Amino acid sequence: MKEKHDYTVKTYFDTTDEEHKLRENEDFFANKYDIYDGENHFFEERRKIEDGKKVYICGFCKHRLKICGGHGVKKQTLHFRHYKGENKGCIYEDENGPTKEEVLCIKYNGAKESKRHEDYKNFIAEKLLAMTTPKLSEDKVLVEKIYRDKSVPREWRKPDVLAMFPDKTIAFELQLSTTFLSVIAARETFYQKQQIFILWIFDSFSAESEQQLFAQKDILVSNVYNVFVLDEEAMERSKQENTIYLKCYYVDFYIRNGKIVDDKMISQLVSLSDLTFREEDYKIFYIDAIEKRRQLEIELRKMQKAECFMEKINDIYSFWSEATLISGLETLDIAPIYLKIKDKLDEIIEDGSTTSIRNGILLTRLLIQSSLLDSDECFHPELKRYHDKLKEIALDQRIDKILFLLEEESPKVYYEIDLLDDEKAQDLLKIRIQGLIDKIQKSDYYPHKKNIAIARSILKIGNLYLSNDNWERLNAIIIQENERVEQEKTAKYEAIIDDFIVNGTIEKFIIYYHRLDLSTQQEITKVLLNRYKRLFFHPVERDASTLYFYLNLLKNSYVWFDIRLVFGNNESSLLSFTNLEHEKDSRQTFFTEVVYCLFKAGYDLSIVEEEAIIIRLKELYEMIKKGNPQIIKNEVLKYSLLLYYLRIQKKNQDFNIMLLHYKLLHDHWTFVSRIASVLMNFIIDCDLPNMAAIADNVKSFHLNYSHLFILAAESENGRKNLYKGKKGNDNLMKLKEAMITNPKYQRKEDLDKLIPILFPNVDAFKVLE
Repeated sequence: MKEKHDYTVKTYFDTTDEEHKLRENEDFFANKYDIYDGENHFFEERRKIEDGKKVYICGFCKHRLKICGGHGVKKQTLHFRHYKGENKGCIYEDENGPTKEEVLCIKYNGAKESKRHEDYKNFIAEKLLAMTTPKLSEDKVLVEKIYRDKSVPREWRKPDVLAMFPDKTIAFELQLSTTFLSVIAARETFYQKQQIFILWIFDSFSAESEQQLFAQKDILVSNVYNVFVLDEEAMERSKQENTIYLKCYYVDFYIRNGKIVDDKMISQLVSLSDLTFREEDYKIFYIDAIEKRRQLEIELRKMQKAECFMEKINDIYSFWSEATLISGLETLDIAPIYLKIKDKLDEIIEDGSTTSIRNGILLTRLLIQSSLLDSDECFHPELKRYHDKLKEIALDQRIDKILFLLEEESPKVYYEIDLLDDEKAQDLLKIRIQGLIDKIQKSDYYPHKKNIAIARSILKIGNLYLSNDNWERLNAIIIQENERVEQEKTAKYEAIIDDFIVNGTIEKFIIYYHRLDLSTQQEITKVLLNRYKRLFFHPVERDASTLYFYLNLLKNSYVWFDIRLVFGNNESSLLSFTNLEHEKDSRQTFFTEVVYCLFKAGYDLSIVEEEAIIIRLKELYEMIKKGNPQIIKNEVLKYSLLLYYLRIQKKNQDFNIMLLHYKLLHDHWTFVSRIASVLMNFIIDCDLPNMAAIADNVKSFHLNYSHLFILAAESENGRKNLYKGKKGNDNLMKLKEAMITNPKYQRKEDLDKLIPILFPNVDAFKVLE
């Protein structure tokens, strides 16, 4: 455990710090801000300060600081101190003590005066001269000779030994005592300027950091973490080989707990030929520990990036962002974490959730596309297999989801199907839908209506996923089901209607009808429509008893449907209905009511129907002339009525006026039929025996419209009729007298405009226009 040191200077600024934060000295010397966790880090900083490459300033007075160390118990304690004279007014330190020059004089010069120092440099010179390759002459090996700067002669140094080899010059500097960093730095700078390699040599050195002197540490750090020692073993080997052998100690950097540490040194006996002489900075070393540390820094940063990336993909259930993964992959070395990535992909496949599979596809795609794999082609095939497997799982999941949505009749299914943008996915869906259709046909779903709902959902997705056979199969299922449902509904509502016919009244049925919701009302209306179609066109015996129930229902405005639907678009429908005889409708009341409802609903007679009506009436007139057969009485009535509706339509009046005329024709049809009988010389719509009876009938029941009857009777066709009864009375004259004498007579003119429309060829009616 390191002792707690009470630092004199408490805070500092690093002028190269971009954030320019005020920091704590205690944190600095704990090496908190760097991945390099080694004490020698501070000696690198000392050298940078000395070279002017780094400046630390006091957090209080803003004056420069240097790194110093005092002796603790079995170790040195590092701390900041002000430069001499630059601490005035600072609360942190009151500077005292000897000057740098005084210390240098005492220590450095004292060391050079020792006999041991003399023996060492003579030994080195002797072994240099003893070398055979290359062979150096005595004038190439200088001991304690002054060497001046070639460009600045006043600057000089006196190396312990200077050896001038054919390809380089080496200054051997012995360090048998402590030396200020400034001395070391100054000498290295001088020799570099002269293009001379400097080789610092110690007589002893400890691999234990706490036993190393400051000067040894300064040289160690300065010389790419290599120091050279001429100890007894090196001397002995030098003597044996007649050359210079040195023991090289170099720092073996390694990574521990996520940081680079330097607490291990390795020693190796080396000769000059084993060393590297680097001309760019004139350094001599056996192992470039700085380069190794740099490689470790790269490796450590790769490890940190890898750990960071693995943290990003740790949670397979979270949604991985493509942008985040791409940024994490930049400059990432994939090889060290490839096995971890494989484990993560295996975990994703085993989990199989939608989100995790999506994440796996994203990760493998980005890895395959990344330039990181350019040098690792062996990864490509395996990652491609993972990618294909994940996409296969994802596709199965998408198809499962589509089938689920189909079974749930969800409208989202069409959106999901639109997302299937490749042929493989579409083919797979087609196969799976085939299987679903097979299940439907086997009625694997319960209740039965579920099968039909799924069948409808499948049909809505279109022909792309259905063969013609499947399409027909589904349609057949749906048609069959629709028919079954329709039959059930029809049977249900027919039973309800029949119950009201037998046990109720129209009024009760109306009340029931209006209590229903709109959908049910529509269903009952549909049943009624079918009933009317049968009643109109295919009546059976039992319908005779219900004829007037349906007739009254048809006329009731509270249960309305478009009666035109009964007749449809078939131009022969109305004519077919006209030609059909209904039991218990001898006076054709049912027919007249149906026709009125039909035209009131807006029915328009076609040209085909118009021609058919006119042709048939001509045929009937011919039959009348030949024998006055009563068998055609009803048919003449019905076709005449259709002709009158036709004439109203052809008048091209406003629809509201047309409706008014329809109503007048309907409400006064009995009287209009009397006029028609007079003009045709043929009685229709009643059982009266002759025209005299008709005239009497008008006097008794239609007196207010007698002016119209008289006009008809006095027309060309009307004069052909006999109006005298069995007693010889002229009933037409009696009608005229009643118009004068009967107090009940009040002339009504609401039919005056209609009669000329119904009988346009009668001149007698033109006075009404």
